Amino acid sequence: MPNPVGINSYVVDFFSPNNLTQGVVHSINTIGGYQEFATISERNSIPLKASSASAYDGFTSSDDKWSSGRRRVGMMAYVIENQKLYTLQPVGYFGNGGELNETHWDSAGEAERAVRIDPANAYTAEGPNLGNGFTTVMEDAASLQISSDPNGCWVELVMGIDGNPISAVAHDANTGDLTITLTHDGSGSGTPIEFTVTLPTGYDGIYDPIVDDATVMPTDVGGIDGGTTAGDLSGLSMNQMWDKLLFPVVYPTGGGAGTLLNDTLGLVEAQEVLPSFTLTSTANMGTLSNPAGPWTGDVTGALVEELNGTGSGPFNPTVTPPNTINGLTFSYTAALGLNKWRLTTSFADGPMPVDSTGADYPGARYLAGVKTNTTDFEGVWPIYLGKADGSFEKRGLVSQSANDITCLQNYAEAPGIDHTILIPVDMIQGGDITIELYHPTLGNSPSYPTGPGGSSTVWVQTLVTMDVHANATGIQYYQYQKAGSTGGVNTWIINW
Repeated sequence: MPNPVGINSYVVDFFSPNNLTQGVVHSINTIGGYQEFATISERNSIPLKASSASAYDGFTSSDDKWSSGRRRVGMMAYVIENQKLYTLQPVGYFGNGGELNETHWDSAGEAERAVRIDPANAYTAEGPNLGNGFTTVMEDAASLQISSDPNGCWVELVMGIDGNPISAVAHDANTGDLTITLTHDGSGSGTPIEFTVTLPTGYDGIYDPIVDDATVMPTDVGGIDGGTTAGDLSGLSMNQMWDKLLFPVVYPTGGGAGTLLNDTLGLVEAQEVLPSFTLTSTANMGTLSNPAGPWTGDVTGALVEELNGTGSGPFNPTVTPPNTINGLTFSYTAALGLNKWRLTTSFADGPMPVDSTGADYPGARYLAGVKTNTTDFEGVWPIYLGKADGSFEKRGLVSQSANDITCLQNYAEAPGIDHTILIPVDMIQGGDITIELYHPTLGNSPSYPTGPGGSSTVWVQTLVTMDVHANATGIQYYQYQKAGSTGGVNTWIINW
């Protein structure tokens, strides 16, 4: 069609291009109006006048209370990627999340207006001045108590529909009748036209058993257990029914809670004073599958009791929630035999587990209770081995209940210096020991109480006392001294 102002015309109120095949201005250069964008992201980037340190004046600069920069209330934007048309409506205004109107708009500050049509950004409500301590006061979605979603100011337009022609929908569950009432113009003022159809049972999306409610399912079907009655399922939506069939309920599991008590000792000479004996302890809250996390509640207390030993304690180590138990250090005298302690740790109720449907499942919940653990070391008397100079040395410590104990006599016998072994009286089980000569290939040879061939005793047993250490003097030992033939370096095996 011809251009009403001609080519290259610049007249009052109008202007035109110098070539009718060209336009005057791109839509992206207009303020408001209709604009096209390839993506929603590009649409959301339509700019307002930028904010500054002084009070925002984007609408004053536009000489239009409805526009700032290239945005104008009521403008339309078409997005190619989803083929939808949107209009710019301030958040909270004209039905877009609220019923604010033009009167409210006129009384709102320019920074608030800017946020209403660009909720993802912030604008200066008040510049620095004496009254605000020379700070810049900003207006944003949070201060207006609206969402900062950049899509919030864009409302989708649906073209070609003059209101909703459906004015009423009714369903009679007794008859199955579904009645839809239509009007001519969608306003409800036209002559109503009713359409009624009868829906068979179940078309309303609710399970209504045809069989008697007491009918029992004979076997499991999907997630519905055998023994379930029709009445148990009555009233469930079809979505719920399908979920039950296809996705059996997954129940949560919990476990692994416990506590641990440790010492760093193994074997200690009896009656030895340990000035800084240390017990360390830990607590494990376990694991719950749903909700994922600890199975138990916080540790609420700990008690350490001595079960065998010299009577130390009991102790209450300090607890730091959720599950730290501080260690104990104290002076302790090792007793002969087992030195044993027990830790009792108290836990609070754990969180309530839920199954895959979100329902509480108390069966997997940890209820307030205790977990225990023990630790121990053994107090022993050492075995003494004779030396080539006639003195004695302590053999490495072994348990009081040990057997097949090797005793290396690393010297040749000489007149008056025979192989000698001292065994604690408290260690001997059954009244006496046996001594065998160790041989790795030919096998061990019995040597005590009878010698080779059983003809004579080659070891002599006598009762002696030993001072083991400063706190253990006069401890009774049996001395076994070899007599008879001389011999070289030998390893002897001690048995009970």
